[in-house]
Amino acid sequence: MQLKPQPGNFPIKNHFIFWAIFIAYEVIISRSYSGTFSSVLDYITYYTLNITLFYVHAQCLLNFRFSGRVKYILWLLVFVAELLSYLFIKYIISICYYKIGWYQNAPSKLGDFFREGVWRGFYFMGLGSAYGFFVSSIRYKNKIAELEIGKLQNQIALKELENEKLFSDIAFLKAQINPHFIFNTLSLIHNDVARFSEEAGERLLMLSDVMRFALEEPGADGKIDLEFELTYIENYVFLNQERFNKELNIHLSVSGEISGMRIIPLIIITLIENIFKYGELRRKEDPAKISISVENGELLLMITNKKRSGNHFESFGIGMKNIRKRLDLHYMSNYTLEIEQDLEAYALRLYINLL
Repeated sequence: MQLKPQPGNFPIKNHFIFWAIFIAYEVIISRSYSGTFSSVLDYITYYTLNITLFYVHAQCLLNFRFSGRVKYILWLLVFVAELLSYLFIKYIISICYYKIGWYQNAPSKLGDFFREGVWRGFYFMGLGSAYGFFVSSIRYKNKIAELEIGKLQNQIALKELENEKLFSDIAFLKAQINPHFIFNTLSLIHNDVARFSEEAGERLLMLSDVMRFALEEPGADGKIDLEFELTYIENYVFLNQERFNKELNIHLSVSGEISGMRIIPLIIITLIENIFKYGELRRKEDPAKISISVENGELLLMITNKKRSGNHFESFGIGMKNIRKRLDLHYMSNYTLEIEQDLEAYALRLYINLL
């Protein structure tokens, strides 16, 4: 859910409406006192100049941020510079209009002109100050609203993570159905079975190791030894081969510096399990291939296999989303997961920087 505060900027049309009302008000008041209207040229020229001063001063307030002991002196200098620039431009316009012949009377002397026009400059700079402070206050409130919304969104995300962790913990507890009882029972059965069949006893030990891995709790870092997971994978592949009388065509290769490496559990095995669920493993000419290599703390998993006819990994979507979510959480930008597939073939490449 994306929350956004309302923006503090005013639409352009609102500015036009305000100035239309403002100018109409001043013209009416001036007419009531003087009994006459000024020329259209005066209205266009000087209201354009006055409104420009208004926005220039407002932008100075909104964008200039002085600090330190000299900030008041700097603000005074900016204020004086704006006012003098406004008066000087106004004076130059009057002279130009007189030279062109648009004005019949010459403008007053520079000093007198400035004294007469300074109040008008103060007036519009005051309006600009009010507008600038008003917009600043709105921006400040919006910034506070954005921070509050960001804080709320973080709290929602944290709550979702806590809920996910709670569900994971519940699932883990459900899986731990008195593991010592299970392993002791398997050990007892192994002793009886091994008397009659050493091969059956070996299979039973591997099954015990597979179950032990499933019940293994990760360390404080949320990871397990990579060597432990790879042993589980080898046992898992072996037991599946035994289930199908060693008729499955699957090649597993493991190489590199594995000792001392740690990884979050159930990532690699989940990807490999899907080969047995959805892959076509009966064709000798197209065996499934699993390659796991580790060099300088960098793990590379490569999987290629043909798809079983009529089964195109429809159920793999949710599992893949969970895998990507866990990889994002633990490894962030230190991994890549690429999948290429069509109706007949599937290829996966997983890279993780374990360090």
